[in-house]
Amino acid sequence: MNINIPIPLIAPILTFFLGIISGLFFERYKNRLIFLREKLIVRHVALGGQVPGGNIQILYNGQVSNNLYSVYLELKNDNNVDLDAFSIHLTVNEGATIFENSAQLLQNNTYRALKFEKEFNNTFNAVFTDFSDVTRERSPAEQRALQNGIDYITRNRIYEVPYLNRKAKLEFSFLIDSRNGEPSMVVTPQKKGIETIYEQADEQRIQLRKLWIGIISCTIFMISLYPIIIYSPSVSWAVWVTTVSSIICYLVAWPIFYFCLWVKKNVFLRG
Repeated sequence: MNINIPIPLIAPILTFFLGIISGLFFERYKNRLIFLREKLIVRHVALGGQVPGGNIQILYNGQVSNNLYSVYLELKNDNNVDLDAFSIHLTVNEGATIFENSAQLLQNNTYRALKFEKEFNNTFNAVFTDFSDVTRERSPAEQRALQNGIDYITRNRIYEVPYLNRKAKLEFSFLIDSRNGEPSMVVTPQKKGIETIYEQADEQRIQLRKLWIGIISCTIFMISLYPIIIYSPSVSWAVWVTTVSSIICYLVAWPIFYFCLWVKKNVFLRG
């Protein structure tokens, strides 16, 4: 028995199955990865340097500073999954120095302080102890090793997170000196399957998502529109198929949008 499918139905049918395949792929990918929503707020505290009529000098614990910034980082678990223990590695850009830091876990209006990861804590204490020994004479190799250690502990922090249940969040506060303008921070969860997604202002994020969903769905719709117009046997048939196709194109646009976000974060931004 031969089954003849009208040519105008081919495009929406293909689009429909593409939507199913894309949706299944996205669901499998989404279930495989846990995304922590990242929010970073940087505020200028003090600016040093030459000004008309003089020079502004910033001192922190007696040391000259370039520009002081207050940095607040928030990582929120918006997933429906409770996370077991893992570590979080935070790194500031070259030219920035972490002066002060604090980290805490917030859940059910209760705060719990976070500790340094054990290996990082040992490294931090060893470098600090070595640096504090002003009476020790060091060889050039030892001096370079000490300087590398200082660079590492002043630009990095690794914290142990005992757990992060759904709707709970991590809060980090830093006082950072930067000689290269506003500091930036790289957030790296040290556990397979956990990633971060940067959170824009809610309204801006929603508007941007609507815009790209519209662009993607319109693009798919325009591609499917050509065979509908060419091969439709009647105007009423074309209207019906076009309506169905527009709905399917909108549904297909969502997994494509989130897949593009993943590609942007994991391919282009990590370059």
